[in-house]
Amino acid sequence: KVLLPNGQKINYLHFGKKPDSAMVICQRQDKKILVQFEYSYPPDQWLAQFPGGGGWEKETPLITANRELAEEAGYIAKKLLPLGKYLINNRRSNAYMWVFWGRRLKKVPRKNDQEENFKYRWYFQEEINKMIRDGKIKNNHFLNPFSNSAFFGTVIINFEKIFTD
Repeated sequence: KVLLPNGQKINYLHFGKKPDSAMVICQRQDKKILVQFEYSYPPDQWLAQFPGGGGWEKETPLITANRELAEEAGYIAKKLLPLGKYLINNRRSNAYMWVFWGRRLKKVPRKNDQEENFKYRWYFQEEINKMIRDGKIKNNHFLNPFSNSAFFGTVIINFEKIFTD
């Protein structure tokens, strides 16, 4: 039961407190951005997203970001810049998705979960913008962090000024 601001008590589905999650928007030296495509059964489509996933108990978002990046994409980022966070499912949980910008990537062995089916491709930012305009990218867990990463000042455009490789 949940007590609403108007004093009414209602039944409410709540997923409980879970650790926060993290994702990484990776960029190589040639400025291409890693896009992960995962097959999603309910819409029966390959959907664009960034590598990431759920944190473990007492794990910091920064540690979660690099662990998930290694597990899902086979990289670790030697440089991670936090871009912000957003509520994943505010109607059912208070867990956040932390978004990081990753540079200076190092290849490592990949160990993704059995039910995860991924494809990867590197794109320039302009190519991603075109896919969004053309309706080829429609997943909120891609659109939200990608659009917000562009909003965070000149992080994407002038990234090489923030991190020197």
